[in-house]
This record gives sequence, C-alpha cells and structure tokens, in this order.
Amino acid sequence: MQISPFRPPRRPVLAVLLALVLVIAGALAFRAEAVARYHRATAERTVRDYAGFAAYLVGSSTGRLLNRELGYAFHPVDLAMHASAGALPPPAVLAADTAEFNRCRGALPAGARYWFRLDLRTGALATTGASVSPALARWLRAGIRPAEYRAGWLFAFLFGAPEGRPQQVIYTLREAPDGGAVVYGFNTCFRADGGSSVFRLAEQQAQALPPTLAGETPNDSLLSIVVADTAGAVLYRSPVQYAAEFAGRHALREQFTGLVVTVHLRPDLLPRLVIGGLPRSRLPLALGLLGVTAVLLAAALFQLRREHELVRLREGFVADVSHELRTPLQQVLLFVELLRLRRLARDDERERALEIVEQETRRLIRLVDNVLQFSRLGRREHAPARAAVALAPLARETAAAFAPLARSAGAEVRLELDERAAVHADANDLRQVLLNFLDNAVKYGPPGQAVTLAVARRDGAVEVRVDDQGPGIPATERGRVWSAFYRLPREAEAATAGSGIGLAIVRELVARSGGRVRVEDAPGGGARFVASFPALEAAP
Repeated sequence: MQISPFRPPRRPVLAVLLALVLVIAGALAFRAEAVARYHRATAERTVRDYAGFAAYLVGSSTGRLLNRELGYAFHPVDLAMHASAGALPPPAVLAADTAEFNRCRGALPAGARYWFRLDLRTGALATTGASVSPALARWLRAGIRPAEYRAGWLFAFLFGAPEGRPQQVIYTLREAPDGGAVVYGFNTCFRADGGSSVFRLAEQQAQALPPTLAGETPNDSLLSIVVADTAGAVLYRSPVQYAAEFAGRHALREQFTGLVVTVHLRPDLLPRLVIGGLPRSRLPLALGLLGVTAVLLAAALFQLRREHELVRLREGFVADVSHELRTPLQQVLLFVELLRLRRLARDDERERALEIVEQETRRLIRLVDNVLQFSRLGRREHAPARAAVALAPLARETAAAFAPLARSAGAEVRLELDERAAVHADANDLRQVLLNFLDNAVKYGPPGQAVTLAVARRDGAVEVRVDDQGPGIPATERGRVWSAFYRLPREAEAATAGSGIGLAIVRELVARSGGRVRVEDAPGGGARFVASFPALEAAP
C-alpha cells in the first residue's frame, strides 16, 4: 500500500498519544506532590519528636528541682508529730518554711494564703491563714485521694478551679498517731511571672536538645516553655515565646501528676534539626509544569490541525494547478496537431489557431511564473531590485500583454491612469501584481465584463486599483482572500479553475515594497482590489 507523501499520520492516533502524554504528566505531577507531602510529613514528625523529647527533658528537670525545693517542706510536720506525744500538730507548723518557698510577691495576695490539715478518718478540716469557704473545703476533701498516693512520695499536687478561681495545692500524707491518715498541705502560686521560679530554673538547666544541635546556645534562644495544670491555668510562661507550629507536650507523672510541660521550637531552628529545612510543597511547580504541558499539547494539537489543513490545501493546490496546466496544454496540443496535419485549410483558421496557441502559452507562462514566485517568496531567496517606477507606462504595457487573455474570456480592460504617479519598488514585482489583479478579475467576473485598471494618487500615496463586475467579495471573507490556498466557497463549489496563490503573492510583493492591500466594493458593483504604495514626489 502506498501512502501519499502529503498526507500526515491519522489525527486521532496522534491526538490519543498526546492525551496520554498529558495523563502521564499529570500522574507524575501527582506522584511528585505525594512524595513531597510524605517527605514533609516525615520531617514535621521528626521536628515534633524533637519538641516532644525537649518537653520530656524539661519536665524531668522540673521534677528534680521540685523534689529538691519541696523535699523538706513538710519536715516540720514530722518534727511536730514526734514532739507532740501523739497529738496532731496544727497546720500552722507549715507556715514559716512554705511561705519562704512560695515567695509569690503579689501573684498570690498574702490574705489568700492558707494551710490546712485534713483528718481522713473523720473528715475534719483545720486551717490557718486565709479562710477556706465550704466550696473550697469540699473540693479539698474530694480531690485528695489517699488510694492514689504512693509509698515513698514526699508530696503530691492538686489542681482545680473551685469557685471559678484556679487553685494550686501541694500536700503530703502522714500516718496519725491513732493509726489513721492525715493530710497536711498549702496553696501556692508557683510564680507565673517568669522570675526566679523553679520552672525558670528548670528551663535554664535542662539539656533540652542534643549538644550536636544546640551547641552552647541557651534554651531560651532555642525554644519557649509553657507549664500549665490540668485545669488549664498557666503556672509558668517563658519570657520569649515562639510560634506554636511545632510543639511537644509532656505530662508529668507520679507525684507530679497534674503538671503539663509544652515546648515550642524556634522556627528558624528547623534547618538545624532537619537537613535543608522542611521540604517545600511542590504542588505549585507541579501544577505549573502540568499547565505548561497542557498548553504545549494544545499547541501541538492546534499545529496538527493546521498541518492537516495545510496538507488538504496543498493537495487541492496540486489538483488545481494540474487542472490549469492540463487545459491549456490540451488546447495547444490540439491546434498544433491540426496545423501539423494541415486540417486548417484557410488562412483565417490557421491565424485563429496560432492566436489560441499564443493565448494558452501565455496562460501557462503566467501560471508557472506564479508558482515560481510563490516558491521564492516562501524561501525568501529573491531580493527585490527597488527603483523609481512610473506606474502609467508599466500599467499600459501590462494591460497590452494581458489583452489576449482578456479577449479569450470576452472581457475588456479599461485604463484610468495618472501619468505623474510613481513609486519606489521592483518593476517586476509591480508587473506581477498587476497581472494577478487582472487575472483574478477576468477569471471570477462574468463574460463580456469591463475590467478597469486605475492608477491614482491619494493622500500622499499611489493606489493601483482593479475593478471587476463580478459578484464581489463578502465582507466576512475580505481578510481571508489574501491567504495562500484559500478560495471562496462559491468558487470551490462552482469548480472555477484557480490555484489559490495569486492574491497571496500580491500581498507579499506589495508588503516588501512598503505597501498595503485591501479589497472593497467597486462603485459599479463587483469587487475592487487595491494596492497602496508610498508615493514619490515626481515621476522618473
């Protein structure tokens, strides 16, 4: 099977292949974004693990310091119980040492401090210092659970908000002389203003991050800390606070149950924790590349469509040129054979035969010249030899040369010439423009029409006009008739002979001489084709 060299591969196959390319590009973009999201999630999880580990280390340091600070806070109770010979010491024995420990300095007013003793066997509550309301007493009795107090604990915490105000209580469990259990405790403020509190000291002393990452940098330049109780009341907030995007949380256990340490890492610390920092989203880039791919594929499909259309036009051009060549050649061959066989006896018959041979030969030459000119223009091989040209003599010469072709179509060429009109152009180009205008007018006009070739000066320009008496050019088609291979639908349907390159050649030749072309309605009906050039001051 032979394939036409002008026919491209079938468009549906190429369209499907291009669509597959787009699908593959979309899949790759989706996969790239999925991988980027996975890497970012892994990096974020690593950073949060660092933050969580830092919170654990700060919490451990806090527990050690609290043990040190409160280890002897309840020692006066033991001394008083030993000296009282079986009597329960009053809660006032805690006031001196624990007041020094708290050092609230206004965070908890002096009138709000209280110390208490709770007999777990009888439920009797004894207090000193600030008065304890019934609601607060109920909260103390309900919150202290001896079953949760482990052996070996020196103290425990109780946090809550009875009466709508946060309460922070430290207590210890002791065995009463009569075999029961008694609780001693007091309220505190834990210094929430960040001064020399135990939490501030824990922040400074804890090795929150590995030395390979932190170096000698102090903790307050690496992270920020918030310590809160289970009721949500903030017990301590470090002076410098960083964004909470990556935070770790650690809830203390055992006797420190109720304390929660939250660590926020400094944002610009992330490149040190994760090499290269957190991976950025590749979605904008992937979508951009996918969009570019889609645009390129759309352009490829458009070019494929244009190529298919161009091939169709070229095939039509080859068929039209072949037809235009075949018809005059058949005429020439016919009359040459008649002359050779001496079938034309009279002189007038032989003269008519020679005239027809001459006309058809001129038509062939004009057609071949058009094709060659079109080819040269497409390759930009021929540079025009521009000079001053008087248009009136050139128009008369061209009209005389075209007269035999006009007579064969039953048309008459009329001249309206301004003898002073001159332009700076290539004379051969201008001659080709005039011939193509005249040929177009004769070919598509009615038999017996009068074709007018006019040269006139207008507004500093020289116009070459050719008017025919044909059906004219629709306004919607006037821009397209100058395109190569384009023919009006009515001409294609009427099977009018034509190559479709004549006016395209005119446009190129006029443009390279600095002129412009247009088509409009002729005054007497039909079409007017106009080529406008910059005028010279005087004819050469």
